[in-house]
Amino acid sequence: MTLRLNLAALTEAELLALYGPAGVQARFPEISRARLQGQPVLNGEVPTDLLLREVPPGEAAGITPQQSLTLKQVHAALLEAGAHGHSTFLIPPETDLAFLRAYVLKETAISVRWREAPGTPRDAAPSVSVLTWLRDRASGVACVLSMDAGQPPGPAYSEEIAVHVHPHTSVPELLRLHRQHVARHGKPQKLAPEEGWRSIWQALHDLNIKAWLRRGVLVETES
Repeated sequence: MTLRLNLAALTEAELLALYGPAGVQARFPEISRARLQGQPVLNGEVPTDLLLREVPPGEAAGITPQQSLTLKQVHAALLEAGAHGHSTFLIPPETDLAFLRAYVLKETAISVRWREAPGTPRDAAPSVSVLTWLRDRASGVACVLSMDAGQPPGPAYSEEIAVHVHPHTSVPELLRLHRQHVARHGKPQKLAPEEGWRSIWQALHDLNIKAWLRRGVLVETES
């Protein structure tokens, strides 16, 4: 079975987060008709596993001098905070030339994402996401995710994930705010020595898959 995104089940805010105003306007007539008829509007496939292909060190270094400089600054700020850099990955679909660099800071897994596709704005800044799993769910959430993105992710994440968005925040400030969020929700859980970074992000993805299936945002198809 294949899981595919059902645009008809998304809110307007989620559609905007995924496609932007122009993309939503182009798709809205089809989505409106499908909603009236109680039919799905199926889009791309959503894999249940994180499909990340590791790339050699230095292969993904930014598409413009400004982007390269920003990546180096983010890298330096994370190392100064005590984080350890791990692998760099190419995110599917590979034609998008979207990359992810993994870091670990104590109990926290950090992802730095950016795109190098032609047409990427010269000043396109990488996005930083910080994830910590909790020892228990006494607060009602399983993990805490802090992001410097301009808006919440779409589709909306599982209610078991405490998402905190801090647009255009520096790396030190984002880490400081994230520690505060974690302290309010509970105590952090240690990362596994091997594959700890990947396992914690896969666990977050699993929570989202379950939530999206409940909402009808994902639909099982034969192919």
